Amino acid sequence: MYADMENAEEFIYFTGWSIYPELIMIREPVPKEKYVDLLKRKAEEGVQVVVMPWQNTVPVFTTYDKATEEAFEGSKVHVVRSFRELPFYDGGALTGASFTHHQKSMITIIGGRLKAYVGGIDLTTGRYDDQDHQLLNRTENESADDYYQNTIADPDPNKDPREPW
Repeated sequence: MYADMENAEEFIYFTGWSIYPELIMIREPVPKEKYVDLLKRKAEEGVQVVVMPWQNTVPVFTTYDKATEEAFEGSKVHVVRSFRELPFYDGGALTGASFTHHQKSMITIIGGRLKAYVGGIDLTTGRYDDQDHQLLNRTENESADDYYQNTIADPDPNKDPREPW
């Protein structure tokens, strides 16, 4: 996906429930630029870049929506935080309910052809993965301060596996 964003010619449209702008997508053999820097650079090159994170209104979730908006402030990248509140009928009273767009997608054009990634994309902390899908014995660059494991009490990143997203 990084290579496709790098090679985007006309636009990059990205939606995500949680988007972490400081994420480093390529880590081996050496870390490359952060997600925020890649998209800013592409926007400066004339590629239209639109990022749509879910606008978080629930304090227990960390979706980095405000951090994403702030990271791109003053750049040519357009950020639209998405929030949906709809009327909800609960058997006698009309109340409000909020909904998330849990969809994840990246759409671009490369070589005159539309290319899209849909679902299973989490450009956020604790989700880094590569083609080997290693849960243990990851290098320092692979972990890059985003080890995540919420199924083990007091996990140790040096011996416990990362969460297998």
